[in-house]
Parts: sequence; C-alpha cells; structure tokens
Amino acid sequence: MSATFLRSLSLLLLAAASLANAAPALARQTPGLKVSDNKRFLVTADGRPFFWLGDTAWELFHRPTREDVSRYLRQRAEQRFTVIQAVALAEFDGLNEPNAYGHRPLVNNDPTTPDVKDGADNDYWDHVDFVIKQAGSLGLYVAFLPTWGDKWKVDRGVGPEIFTAQNAEAYGLWLGATRTRRTSSGSSVATARSPLPRTSRPSGRWRAGCAPATAART
Repeated sequence: MSATFLRSLSLLLLAAASLANAAPALARQTPGLKVSDNKRFLVTADGRPFFWLGDTAWELFHRPTREDVSRYLRQRAEQRFTVIQAVALAEFDGLNEPNAYGHRPLVNNDPTTPDVKDGADNDYWDHVDFVIKQAGSLGLYVAFLPTWGDKWKVDRGVGPEIFTAQNAEAYGLWLGATRTRRTSSGSSVATARSPLPRTSRPSGRWRAGCAPATAART
C-alpha cells in the first residue's frame, strides 16, 4: 500500500471527522466533540467526558425509508444510546443497488462525481442529510464512515474497487465540506478499519489521520 494512497485515505477520514466541529443549530444537546488534551478520550467542546454508547446500523443511509429511520432513531434515543454508526457507501452493493427512494450515491461509480441533484429530497445525499439531522434532533451523534472497505480493496465484500489515491482525496474533501455545510443539526465523526493486512501495521501518517476520529487508545 503506497504512502500516497494512505495519505489520501487519511485526508478522507479527516474530512469526515471535521463534521464533529459543526455547531449544532437545532439540537443543543449534541455539542461538538474533540479529542481530550491527553489524546486518549473524546470530550465535548467544553471539556466534559463523552461516553460512546454506539449501535451499528451500517445500512442506515442505504436501505430504510425515512419512516423506518425515524422510528429506529427514536427507539435508540429512548434507550440512551449516544452514537449511531453508519456508512455512506454501503456494504451490500451500496454503489449499484439504489436506496429506498431509487437513488444511488455516485455517477458511474466515480468517487469524484457524487450524484447530486438540485432541490430538496432529490438524491441519495439528501437522504444522508436527513438521517444525520434526525439523529442530531434526538441528541444522537452519527459515527460517519465514508465508505465500506471493499470499495478500495475487495478482501471482504463484493466491491467494486473504485478508489485510488487521487479520487479518495477528492471524495473525502467533498464529503467533509458538504456535510458540514448541510447538516448543522447533526454532529458526526469518522471511524475506520486499517487499509493494511492484519500482518502489517499502519504507518504513522495513517494513525495520525485517524486520531481525531477515534476513541481512547492505550
């Protein structure tokens, strides 16, 4: 795995992690998050400890209707979860199988060309924004994974492999910029698995790229 590719993937994660700094406009109970001064914990913007009680819903942007999403998030909020973990480019053929409203995330599976249309509720990313805003309105954070791992390396999953060093960087920068601007009522951070085989160790640059988006490390 080249250093250039790792750097691009790190930028992708950092872009998504920048959502954690978006000030929630409608849901004051979800303040921004940051890494603690000792670099081992997540805390709120004013320094209070943050307890990550997460539920994994990787297909949340891809398969459910908005009614299903709202019902699920309300239940998790009532159960006192704090984080919902979901992925933008979903695991189960998330590039080619449309979401519940017939929308796909990319044009011709090109990470540099998200399928975005004018107007509200007209594309895949409008639905992503709805989910994040709905979560924020209920006091939930979204741990936002930019892509399932099989989109860069099909060792698990069906792919297809679409990412290169160049388009990963472009996608990550677009994702961070647009989600921060369009989802002010929901706070999100990134989470990821290593892009290297289990027998290898991530480079220092990869660890640095993931640090703002991960919880405590020993």
